[in-house]
Amino acid sequence: MTRSKARWSVRQPIQQAPEKRSSLELSQEDSADIALLHELRNDFAHFTPKGCSIDLEGLPRIVDKTLGLVEVLMQTDRVSYRMTGNKKRRIRDGVRTVRTVLGVAT
Repeated sequence: MTRSKARWSVRQPIQQAPEKRSSLELSQEDSADIALLHELRNDFAHFTPKGCSIDLEGLPRIVDKTLGLVEVLMQTDRVSYRMTGNKKRRIRDGVRTVRTVLGVAT
């Protein structure tokens, strides 16, 4: 069974040629997981009283995949040149902490 890939473009600074753009290829499952996490985040950020429950069974896996995406994006030239060494270290340590707490440490 072949999975279709969703493409997430990461735009590079304007002075670079279009062929220098980097992109991330995500499976449909990964895209759906990220969309679900985004929806959950919005429900918390824009709270309105309603009855709901959250199935936490797949959440560690979803967060782990999303953290992997964050790590890739943080290593792109467009992002990394703007960050100090301290900010890079804080992000790296934060990602490691979240993975450890969720029990998905790699």
